[in-house]
Amino acid sequence: MSTIYARLQRLVSSEICKAGNVEKYAAELRLLAGSVGDDALFRSKEKFFKTLGDSSRLRIVKMLAVKEMCVCEIMVALDVTQPNASHHLNILEREGIVKKRREGKWALYSLNMPEILALINGFFIRKKETHNLFRTANYYGECCIPLKLHIIGSTCNYI
Repeated sequence: MSTIYARLQRLVSSEICKAGNVEKYAAELRLLAGSVGDDALFRSKEKFFKTLGDSSRLRIVKMLAVKEMCVCEIMVALDVTQPNASHHLNILEREGIVKKRREGKWALYSLNMPEILALINGFFIRKKETHNLFRTANYYGECCIPLKLHIIGSTCNYI
C-alpha cells in the first residue's frame, strides 16, 4: 500500500471522514478531480493567472483601464525599457487581456477585457481586508480567525 493510500486509510479510520471503503472513496476522489475540469482547461487557466502574476503587467492593466496608451507612455510610466514594456504587452495581448491597434507607426494598446478589473481589484481589496482582520485579531489576543473564501464566477467573497 502506498503512502498516499496509507494516509487515506488513516483518515477513513478516524472520525473525521465518514467514508467506509478506502478503495471506493479513492475512486470517488479521482472522479471528483476529473469532474471539476480537464487538464487542458487548467493549463489555460494557469497560463492566464501567470500572465497576471507580474506586478508590471498588473500596473499596465490598471493604467490601460484609465486610457489607451502607446508603448512609449508605458515606458515612461513604469520607468522600463522599450523591449521590457513590449514584452509585457505582448504577453497580455496573447492572453487577450489587451488589444493593439496601429495608427501610423504608433502601436496603441487598450484593455480588451474590462471585466478583469473586478478580479484584480477584488484581490487587492480582499488582501487588505484580511490583513486588517488578522491585525485586529492579534490585538485582541486571538490566535486565528477562520475565514472561508467563496468564489463566484470571477469574484471572491469572504463569508
